[in-house]
Amino acid sequence: MSRSAGNGLQLILPREPGSASGSGQSLLARPGATGGRRLWPGGTRRTGGARRAAAIVTRGGWLLIRLVGLVGLFGLVGLGGGCKRQGPAERAPLAVRVVRVQVEPGEDFTALGAPALGVAELTEAARAGLQRAGVRVEPAPQTPEPGDFTLQMELALKRVTPRPGTPDAGPERLRALAAGQLRARAGGSALDYDQAVAARKAPELLRLQHVAVVERPTDGQHDLGAAWGQLAQRAIGESAHTLGEQLRLLGSPSAQLVTVLGDKKAAGDVRGVAAQLLAARRESAAVPALIELLREKDQPSGLRDQAIGALVELGDRRAVRPLLDSARFNDEIEMGKVVEAVAALGGAEARSYLQFVAASHSEPRIKEEATAALKHLEQREQRRDASAE
Repeated sequence: MSRSAGNGLQLILPREPGSASGSGQSLLARPGATGGRRLWPGGTRRTGGARRAAAIVTRGGWLLIRLVGLVGLFGLVGLGGGCKRQGPAERAPLAVRVVRVQVEPGEDFTALGAPALGVAELTEAARAGLQRAGVRVEPAPQTPEPGDFTLQMELALKRVTPRPGTPDAGPERLRALAAGQLRARAGGSALDYDQAVAARKAPELLRLQHVAVVERPTDGQHDLGAAWGQLAQRAIGESAHTLGEQLRLLGSPSAQLVTVLGDKKAAGDVRGVAAQLLAARRESAAVPALIELLREKDQPSGLRDQAIGALVELGDRRAVRPLLDSARFNDEIEMGKVVEAVAALGGAEARSYLQFVAASHSEPRIKEEATAALKHLEQREQRRDASAE
């Protein structure tokens, strides 16, 4: 069994270029990060805008993941804004490739009965995953290019013992997690990043992330050395493959991104990157697909948050009613995101909803958040009206 992590890992995306390096910090082991309320898993880009979404976006941080129950993935990312760039259909997209693959096996897993995992084998599995996605892998090229990326991966293994009444119920099984990050080598400041992208001197996103989780039952076997090795290589390969699919979206025509966004068979992280790219390009044609994504019943964890973040970035008030209709009113975490999102979108319907929540929600914390969001909405409208006079 395999899946993209989606139910209990907490992820904070890397620092933007120009901030502290963060090297030496683990991709898979940093406890405690955030309260799980912010939006936008996926990739990171540099920009000077995005003021509308400031209430729901947290910038910065290194890739930190916390295991909580059944392993999953939830993310935060700096959300782009600013003027719409010249579309990729008007000029050839920036060519991207991976020029370095670095795999860290992580801790010593011999206590689990796993053999010493060879870096060479794991690195080859990562390369193969990228190549299956159609990504060029050219280690240590003589001439660097603006579209060069480095792949960093870490591995974690766990033997899952059945615990009735928990997500770990069921047969005893082996679990492998592979956390991957594609990081662009291109730098640049926030002031000139959009211009660098338009001139094909920097990619649209600077970092992409994915966590793959694969499992297999022990079937009562005692000698599981070979099974651990196969599981580890499979997790590394699947994460690298999904990262490769994300990377290939950079520079794709917006119409293709809208198609990916609406493809329920595509990996959630891939659809999320499509949403972020469309929002960064200010593509209003993506709004219907983003609204439809809100209505999906079984979307991967985090993908709904990405859709909300994209709609807020686009600033399209058509999203207010579908967002309210799909909101889970008794879910405190969900409601915290919704009140921030509708306040950022604004309008009479958003104001009425915030007034209703502030007056009638059963949770005092949500009532306080709705009151604060309503105040911010009204202040923005007052400033807008004053500037129009």
